[in-house]
Amino acid sequence: MRTRTKVLSAIAAALVCGVAAYTVFFRVTLRKAYGELPQAVIAHAAGAIDGNRLTNSLEALEHAIACGVRFIELDLRMTSDDILVAVHDWGGFADMTGIPATDSTPPSYADFRNARILHRYTPLTYELIDSVFAANPRLYLVTDKLTDVSAIDRFLPGLKPRMLVECFSAEQYRRCIESGIYMPLRSYNNLDCGGVNVVDGNGSRRMVYLRFLPTTFAVYRAGTTTRAGADSVFAADRRVRFYYVDELE
Repeated sequence: MRTRTKVLSAIAAALVCGVAAYTVFFRVTLRKAYGELPQAVIAHAAGAIDGNRLTNSLEALEHAIACGVRFIELDLRMTSDDILVAVHDWGGFADMTGIPATDSTPPSYADFRNARILHRYTPLTYELIDSVFAANPRLYLVTDKLTDVSAIDRFLPGLKPRMLVECFSAEQYRRCIESGIYMPLRSYNNLDCGGVNVVDGNGSRRMVYLRFLPTTFAVYRAGTTTRAGADSVFAADRRVRFYYVDELE
């Protein structure tokens, strides 16, 4: 009986010591990791321009840069002739430009390049993306919609060290990790930013990652988002490194 008591006491003491050691490790590592990467907003679809969201336009990109934003999300898709461009969805592009297009029948690269969004904004070709980011070396490109990451190798190879590739599945995340090139970014819609377990937009519960690990956690919300909304999310959960924002001013 005494032996059993001693064993149980030893186990309890070991557990207490383990929890204490982990707590110290957690605090030190958390401070180190998050001290190196401050929380930041991401310009959603290059950010709104003149109150217009989701344009992915040159003018929106330049406005985001003028607002001091360093992380720019662009919705990357392929034209009918397999050229990389920035567009949220082809149906929306058709509505904003008058160019016939759907997600199953995208326009040609020439038609895309010559179009005008809402009669005044310039569509972002891969050449324009490359030139703007080359002129602004502190910018990071957050990619969206592109499931084939090899297209980035073909059209934007010089930006690979400055890319965060959004991953919407475990398989896509694995491919990015194995490439050894990209910084994968797990993005979640309408998360309840509480404990280590978070609830996604569908109500399912899953582990995102342990609290002491750095970045790869971004949150976006439906509808128009603002910097004030980003500040409230950052204050609520230090694990959230990025928040997608439309209105950048």
